[in-house]
Amino acid sequence: MAGLKGLPLDADTIQNELRKFLVDELGIEERELDPASRLITTGIIDSMDMLMLVAFVENNFGLTIKALDVSVEEFDSLDRLAEFVLHRATASLG
Repeated sequence: MAGLKGLPLDADTIQNELRKFLVDELGIEERELDPASRLITTGIIDSMDMLMLVAFVENNFGLTIKALDVSVEEFDSLDRLAEFVLHRATASLG
């Protein structure tokens, strides 16, 4: 499945793009971002960062995310967020 910037849309590609956004745009230290790092529950990102992250996901992966879809469970790690994006992107195709 083709996705972001013509790259194949898979969990690794999504994680890399999310990591790049978190480091480049939100100023989070790369060392804090292994795939299972708890982003919300440990305070790595706050509520304003979360809004920016949701906007990034919508804009860069072509998704519409409703407020009810945003949860700590789905957005608390790069692993979980990449799964969420991949699932939503796949579901929107068919």
